[in-house]
This record gives sequence, C-alpha cells and structure tokens, in this order.
Amino acid sequence: MDSCIMIKKILLGTVCLAAAFSCSKETGENPANPTEKYSGISVEDNGFSFPDTTIATSFVAGDEIGVFAVKDGAVLDSIDNLRLTLGDSGWIADGDVSFVEGDGIVYYAYFPFSESLSGNIDPSASDENGFFAEVAANWDTPMDQGDSLIFGGADLMTAQGHSEGDVLHFGMNHRMYLVVVDLPGTKYTFTNEPAIPDYFVGGGNAGFDGFTPFQWEDGTYRFLVNPALPQMTIGGYYGSENNPNTWEMDVDAKAGEGYLLKIDGGGRVIEHELMAGDFFLADGNILPKDSDEAIVGASDVIGIVFQTDPERIGDAEKNALGGKLHALVVATKTVQQNNYFAWYSNGDIYERDETEIGFMNSYSDDPYEAFSLSDMDINGFLNTSAIRQYRTEDYESGYYGAFKAAVDFESEAGGPSPEIATTGWYLPTAGQFFDIIRNLAGVTLDDGDGFVGYSLASFAWENKGDVILSLNEAMGAVSEDDKVEFKSSGYYWTASSTLDGEARYIGLVYSGTNVTCVSTYKYDILFVRPVLAF
Repeated sequence: MDSCIMIKKILLGTVCLAAAFSCSKETGENPANPTEKYSGISVEDNGFSFPDTTIATSFVAGDEIGVFAVKDGAVLDSIDNLRLTLGDSGWIADGDVSFVEGDGIVYYAYFPFSESLSGNIDPSASDENGFFAEVAANWDTPMDQGDSLIFGGADLMTAQGHSEGDVLHFGMNHRMYLVVVDLPGTKYTFTNEPAIPDYFVGGGNAGFDGFTPFQWEDGTYRFLVNPALPQMTIGGYYGSENNPNTWEMDVDAKAGEGYLLKIDGGGRVIEHELMAGDFFLADGNILPKDSDEAIVGASDVIGIVFQTDPERIGDAEKNALGGKLHALVVATKTVQQNNYFAWYSNGDIYERDETEIGFMNSYSDDPYEAFSLSDMDINGFLNTSAIRQYRTEDYESGYYGAFKAAVDFESEAGGPSPEIATTGWYLPTAGQFFDIIRNLAGVTLDDGDGFVGYSLASFAWENKGDVILSLNEAMGAVSEDDKVEFKSSGYYWTASSTLDGEARYIGLVYSGTNVTCVSTYKYDILFVRPVLAF
C-alpha cells in the first residue's frame, strides 16, 4: 500500500431522523404484504478500487444525496429525487416523509444531489446501474477540477438501498474513474501537540496540459474521468522551467476504479516536530534546527520558524490559509540590508488614526498595561492587510513605508515560492516580535524580573543576557549571503500603533537594557525585519 495516498474508509453511523422517521416499527394493514417504517438511514462510500487498495472519502455535514422510491416500475411521487442533507444528528429529509420497508418498494440514491439530473432515470431497471445509466453517461467531469466544489460535484455515486435491521442502508458506488497523480515532492507530517496540519511542498513548477486536477490534502493530484467519454490522454510537467520533466498517461476509464500514477517515484513523507529555530527555505521546504551546518549553509534559507503555538498566531493568518496554518517565520534578513523606513510619513503629515481600519491601540500611561496590550497584539498580517486595503493610495505612494517594504521583500528574499500557501511577508506587531525574542533567544519577556516601565507608553527589560548573540546564533549556520545579523542599537518597526502620530519599535542592545519597546514618531526611520505565516 503506497504511503503517499491517504486511505479513508468511513461508515457513517446509523441515525434516527426525528424530522422524517418514526423510531418504532409499524405494520401495514395487509398481513400478507407487511410494511414497516425504517428507523433511520446509513450511507457508506464503497470507495474507488485500485489494484492494491481502496480509496474512499467521508461525507461531511451539509452533503446532500437524492433518493428515489420505485414501486411496480414507477417512481413514487412522495420520494422522487427527495433531498436528504447530512446534519449533526444524521441524514434529514426535506419535508415529512416515511421510508417504508417491504410493499415491493425499491430505493435508489445518488450523490451529489442535483435539482435537475443530467439524464433520465429508468424506473423499469432491475438495479442501480440500469436505473442511473443515462444519468451516469451524461455526468459532467470538467477538464478543470481544481476547485474542491467542482471536483466533488464530478464524483457521481449511486446505490440501491437494502435493509440492515431496521435501517435503510445505501452503499454508494462511484460511477466515475479516479486518476491519482503523485509528483515528486515532500509531505511533512508534524508530530506537534497541539496538532498542526500536514504540510506539502511540491517538486517545483508543476503543471498539467489541458486539464486541472484537484490537489488533495496529501499533496497528490486527483482527476475524475467519465468512462462514457472517448479514451483520453493526460499529461503534464514538473521541475525546471527551462528543462522540465514531462509525463503522459493513456486513461482507460472504468467505473468505480482508479489508478495511481507515481511520477519518478512520487513524493516522500517526513515526520517532524516543527519547532522554533527550524529553517524555512525559499521553496517551502524545512530543515530541522539541528541540521548539519554544511547542509543549512548550502540551502536557500529565507527565514526561521519562531512560533508554532496556534494561540499566539492571529486569526487573520489562520483565515488567510484556510485552516491549514503551521507556523510563523521571521526573515533571516532585514529589508534592503538595514535600510531605513518610516512607519508613516507624507511630507509634514505623519498622524493617521489606524484604529479606524481595525488596529488595536496599545497605548497606556501605565507601563504594565502598555506591555499587556502590546503582548496581546499578534495581528501583524491583519494590520498589514488593512493598510493595503483601506489606505491603498497612501500605501502605493510609499507613505506607509515600513509596511510596503515588508510586503515587497519577496523579490529581495527570493521567496517564498508562489507554489506554496503562505501569507507572504508582512510587518510583525509588538507581540509577534516579543515571540521572536522569546523563542529564538530563549528570553523571558513578561512584567516580572527585569521589567522596567518608562513614561509615554514605553517599557523595557534589563539584564536579560546577550539577546543579540542568541538571536544571531539561531541563524548561525545560514550562509552569509542569506542573512543580516541582528545588531546592537538596532531598532525595528512593528505594526503596532499607539497614538495617531506614534507607533512601536523594538530596540536591541548587547547588555544593560537589552530589549526596549518604545512608542515613537511614525516619521522616524528604522529597520524592517518581516515575517510570514505558512
């Protein structure tokens, strides 16, 4: 069994449908032809049959099936393409209807539900294949199945119901043919607790000729073909843009079957505990923090993982990545080799109220409260996105210089690759910069030992050891061309605002007052060290 294919065999539990069924049996009036009401419905995906395994998918809340009831060669009016929807308590029918066992009634079901089917049903048929023959022959399997809804809509399944105790059971059979393409790449299965989703990095520059498959969560590509179509040939490429590797396959489509095409050995699987200090490469691959220095030095490192705790990652990052967020990464370089940028400056104008566009205000005369507010602000991507969306003209004009420098850093850094899902680079907030220092330098930043409150919403930490040395040691194995070290008296903008005319920066020095968080004028020019989420 190939380890790169996710095998899921799901049998949905028997359920009692309160809106549609009685949970007790009733006997009809004619004892010679007894009838009983089913107490529930169960639905199972019988899966696609591959040469050495079966691949099945699971039904989820909101999925819909259509059901027909046939008696004496005719469809009953009460159950004629009746929609059943999977809810938290099971499959729920539209309207008040009874599913009766016996009395010569035969039930047929299909997925996904459609108000108007692609062909006529045949009530005179003796099985599901005949009943749905014309529907299956005309079922649409578009050449572009890159969207999950389109791919799911192409996956026609049909079933003839049968009794399992007092339950009406539908074992769904796939009527299409499934091609699974496994290209070279890497799937990272993270062992972290709390759990982090698996992460896939392709082999680079993957493309398909004349068709678009759906990328499954294991990194493989899936494409459905209607066996009624003329035989087709599919193909594609991957690798170098100048000298790509190509592949081709003749599709011999048979209903309910599938084929796994492993290109050049397919992908590899790596189990790894993702942690602060791991190296993030331009192509999206990851090197453990304890990797051989020669390997790290020869790799195209663009960042270092500094946060894996979901509780310390903003909702905007999570939403942008569709629930597949793994970690935050800080760049191994500053923008333009320690060039200086203003937070906001338009000539003599440097006051803008960013709370109008969703920023939180971390200003307080009480330094302890100022720290608490700043530490809670982990919304760098939200703030950067708000500037780009709601202050577009000022952003494009370069007035929000630090934000634009962070976003534009991709061309300078040489990554991340557009083939992997990231937020792109953005300006970190104060809370996110605290986490960079905490997790890469091993320094405690709280309102306890070493905390010093200043006036004007500013505060600092004293005698925290050599913070700068520790930060630089975290990227010590990175080649000189791929890093810009943290420096003493280095002042880095954050995306956290305080007053209309002020925002926060993080300052680092070798000894004494090691880390400062200061509210300063937005027109000041300071360094920018971006972060991203993947």
